[in-house]
Amino acid sequence: QPRAAELPRLAATPAPKPLGASCAAQLTSMAASSELAFFEEHERFVALVSELGALDNALPEDAARAKALVKEGADILDKYQEQSHLLDKHMESMAKPLMDRARDDLRAIRAAHVKKSSEAGSGFALQLLDAPVMHHCLTLAYLLCKTRGWKRVITFFPHEAADLEPCVAALLSLDSEGTTHWKSRYVLLLWLSVLVLAPFPVHTIDSGDLGPAAAALAAAAEGALSTVPTFGTGDPWGGGIVGTILCVCQGCLGSAGPVRDAAAACVGRLLTRPDLETSVLAEFIGWGVKVIEATCLSHARADPGLAERLASDGAEGDAEELTARQQASPSGWDTSAVDDSGAGTPVWSGAAAASAGADPAAASGAPAGGLDVFVVTGVLAAIVRAFKHGQRDSLADAAGEAFCRISQVAASEQGQLLRSSASLRRLLVKLSQRTGLVYLPPRVASWRYQRGQRSLLDNLRGAGPAAALPSRARDAEEPEADDDF
Repeated sequence: QPRAAELPRLAATPAPKPLGASCAAQLTSMAASSELAFFEEHERFVALVSELGALDNALPEDAARAKALVKEGADILDKYQEQSHLLDKHMESMAKPLMDRARDDLRAIRAAHVKKSSEAGSGFALQLLDAPVMHHCLTLAYLLCKTRGWKRVITFFPHEAADLEPCVAALLSLDSEGTTHWKSRYVLLLWLSVLVLAPFPVHTIDSGDLGPAAAALAAAAEGALSTVPTFGTGDPWGGGIVGTILCVCQGCLGSAGPVRDAAAACVGRLLTRPDLETSVLAEFIGWGVKVIEATCLSHARADPGLAERLASDGAEGDAEELTARQQASPSGWDTSAVDDSGAGTPVWSGAAAASAGADPAAASGAPAGGLDVFVVTGVLAAIVRAFKHGQRDSLADAAGEAFCRISQVAASEQGQLLRSSASLRRLLVKLSQRTGLVYLPPRVASWRYQRGQRSLLDNLRGAGPAAALPSRARDAEEPEADDDF
């Protein structure tokens, strides 16, 4: 409270004047002046990319120069984080030379590997990818993706079928345990998501040279791939280049960085190819659902309070029945729902796995080495991507079961992991939306364009308009639904 002597002075203090029109106009002009109107450093950035593409991987001074050029390019792109649309006009001149240089290096490395394999008479082990200039080119491509978004940048990536095996070989050659070249792995996975869209069967471009590398990758997972479908071949995901790609992406789905998103995008596009939708897609969705269920239960088991409630309630509210199932399946999988023919779905029992000392995430085939939330996020993102790109007929059988099982886990106490993350809740909403679109019946508008007869000979004879009348009459007789989507 002010003292009485200070009251006259406080009353005499003038009130602050309102902001004048001229001052407001000045502030508006200052804000407008901070906005960029075009890509000012375009010429310098293109020159930087050209200089980077001309450097040699074998020279140490060129590697140091490449690192300095990438630092300069990063400083330029940082100015356009909030106005990245200004880069669209010049994106092709920036992204294409970077990927062309990386493609040339990978082709040369792949050709050298094939030559050594032919000289040795057997499969020659892949060497660690040591090409500093190429890695810097991929790093600058990553910075473009970070600034503008990968969906825009990959439209300018090379898409020749001959680049598929070199790209997969490069991913296999990267150090799986190191984090030095994670930006290169990110860009290579995005590039692979473009290459897998080749419009002809994948086995026609599979030379078979990457088979030993895929087997070594599966063995390095220390049994984490034991429950992955083999389709009778003995190799994960049926072997071949498709199995190799899925093994590589599977190991990246548990990553904590943007590599996880790139792997999910690659899996979603690969599995929805016409020649894989009927074979691998349903198996991968089933595997992903098992990973989500097992990982959520493993996470719930780590919470002491929740573990006590689950032990007291039982998996389905009957403690005696749960105990009997645990004793019948000490490995942690409850097979009571599986009939003699093998139909049905085994259910993971976290308490039984605890007594058996098994890791539910590893036993389900979950990617090793990642935290629970990252594993679930990557697998769920891959399933959501597959639901986005897949055809309605191919997803009709697997979508309903996958949605029901994941929704049951999310609504139960074991699904605390799915509810604790905003990104996981967003993926659950996407899963619900795309599952609904799968089962939403298609509606053909009565006002659609009528092409008439599809035969040119009938059209020339004048039967086209007359033949189109019956179909239009049928459309007019069909009752329209009350809701218009």
